[in-house]
Amino acid sequence: MVVCIFVDTSEQFEEKVKAWFSERSIQARYIKTDVSVDKLTELLFESARNDTKLVLIFGGVDVERKAFSSIAVKRIIDGRIYTLETYLCEYIAENCPECMLTSPTVGIRDRTLIVSLPDHEVSLKVLDVIMKALKGGG
Repeated sequence: MVVCIFVDTSEQFEEKVKAWFSERSIQARYIKTDVSVDKLTELLFESARNDTKLVLIFGGVDVERKAFSSIAVKRIIDGRIYTLETYLCEYIAENCPECMLTSPTVGIRDRTLIVSLPDHEVSLKVLDVIMKALKGGG
């Protein structure tokens, strides 16, 4: 199971994410939440269960707005996945100049991979990499 959490994102962007999963026949649950570190942390805690392999947070990674999604991820993860995080940051920086002041974060809680991404179409391009990482393990 994949859980997608939308934080302060447009409906248009949310529909693109939903279409991405639908086109690949990947079952996902979608949640929209407010801009609150505490609320998002609680939601992440509830979402990171044994049957959830991946939690994606779209939005809330803009450092000018305190990158609250990244803060929430860091609060609940058991450890960071620096290799994937570095790859995502480099890819986003190279392909989305307007995303330079974002702080994508990747970590693991129990057996759930948790990734925070900008609410930009460049995030859709890295979803394939994230899904391959899940299948390949490590």
